[in-house]
Formats: sequence, C-alpha cells, structure tokens
Amino acid sequence: MNKRREPWRPLALLLASALSTVGCKVYLVPSGIDAIHAGAGLAPGQRVVGRWRDAFYDATVITVHHRLVKVAWDQPPPESSLLPREWVIELKSVAHALGSAICRREDSSGQAAHWQPCKVVALGGHTLKVLAMPDGQSLDLAASDVLAVPATLSDFIARRVDHALSVQRLSKEITPKAPRSAGQLVSVNQPVLALWQKSSWWDATVKAIDDQGQITVSWADGSAPRVLAKDEVAPLATGTSWRANDLAFCRFKGSQRWHPARVERDNGDGTLAVVYRDARRDTRIPQKDCQPAQ
Repeated sequence: MNKRREPWRPLALLLASALSTVGCKVYLVPSGIDAIHAGAGLAPGQRVVGRWRDAFYDATVITVHHRLVKVAWDQPPPESSLLPREWVIELKSVAHALGSAICRREDSSGQAAHWQPCKVVALGGHTLKVLAMPDGQSLDLAASDVLAVPATLSDFIARRVDHALSVQRLSKEITPKAPRSAGQLVSVNQPVLALWQKSSWWDATVKAIDDQGQITVSWADGSAPRVLAKDEVAPLATGTSWRANDLAFCRFKGSQRWHPARVERDNGDGTLAVVYRDARRDTRIPQKDCQPAQ
C-alpha cells in the first residue's frame, strides 16, 4: 500500500506507542510478535472480533499495518479503533481444545450481544460445553459461537473466568442476614448501621425514637432521613472475638456502606483479613470497620 496516500499512518503509530492506558483508543503493543500474529491473514473488509477494554465485539478490518489493525465496530462508540494484532480474532478461529475462549451470547431481546470470556470444558461434534461469563453458567453452544483465542489473550481470559467463578461461589457462601446487634436498644444521637434496602447497611445516626419503637435516622451521606423498624437499626458492637469464616458487614476502604464479607483470619494486631462477595479482598482492615453478622 502506498504510504504517501495515507499521511496519518506515522502519527497513528506514534500515538499507539504513547497512549497505553485502557481508556484510550490506541494501545502500546509489545515488541517481538512473530509474523504469524503481526497482521498476516487479515485483509481490509474481513469480519473479525476485537477486544475493546475488557470485552470483545464484532468488527470489520479497515487497514492492517505491521502489528496494528484498524477496525470499524458494529456497535460504536467508538466508531473505529487501532488495535494490536493480538487483540483481533478471526471468525474462523473455532475452538478445538479445552481452555480459554470467547463465546457469543444473546441478550434478553434475542439480538446478538458482544462476545464474553468463557472456558471450554467439554468437546462435542457440533457443540461445545462451556462455562460462560459473566455468571459462570454451563451452556452447550454451537461450535461457530465459540472462538479460540491467541496465547497472548489466554491468560487474560483465564483470569476473567476464574474471577467470575469466584464471585459466583462467594455470592452463595457469603449471605449474612443482618448485623448481629440489629434490634438492640439504641438512643438518640447514637451512631448506628441502618438498613437502606435488602442487605444494604449504611452509616447513620439515630435522630428520634417514637412511642411505637420506630426509629428515625439521618444518613451519613446526607440522604433524606428515614423511619425504620427496630430490627433495621444496629448499634456498633465492640470487643468482638473474630474467627476464620465468621460472617460480617465491613466498610470497604472506610466507605459509608457496610458490605457482606467473610473473615479469613484475625491478624492479631487489631486488623482482619476479609473477602467480599465480589471477590475483593482487604488483608488489613481495622476491626472497628467490621461488624459481626447473623
């Protein structure tokens, strides 16, 4: 291709080297990619699947230049992107082995959605059994809806799948009903945990208690005061003796919301190691930022 007809190419290559953050439309490409993965096999107009941030979408190749492929997305924004060759998957790359892949999923309206990371767990003739993301659901999919990924993307896919499966497991295991102190006696101006909605407890302060025992609280984040039942308000417990696998509500990074969590260990220095339902971990959270749960 005549470079004189495309004066933007040198600038595009410069941007691709400089802008390597996830939020940008061009990415830093590792050096040393062999010829097989450096544009060979792709041509303008070819239908492909490209990685955009942490997901994969249908696209069409516009141009190929060494290790960079410019694609037009089926569903912008953005309308087009300059991608590393290793982020572009040919539609003929049908999975023939166990392990990391991407799978085409349909949304609730029946329209073809974007491709999701998945894990092939069994091979068949025209169908493959996969663990599909984001929910870890076991599905039998047509082989044409399961694409193999290059080695450069395999670890990324495997991490996404493992994380999703961990979240699925933890969401079933970490199911505290309420702080253990919920329903205990409180007084006006006392700091408490208060229930905003199901399993969503937030920092609040008791403002009033009526004759029927209903409690008016003001929220630490400035939301409008709310009247709650006695068992929807929990005074802060102190002096708790923690053990591994205890369920709790903890403030992640000191936030005003208390999240369901499970204690992994007591560090013995006034801090705990905990894991949350979304698989986030805090290895040194102050004990004052966790409340024992029922």
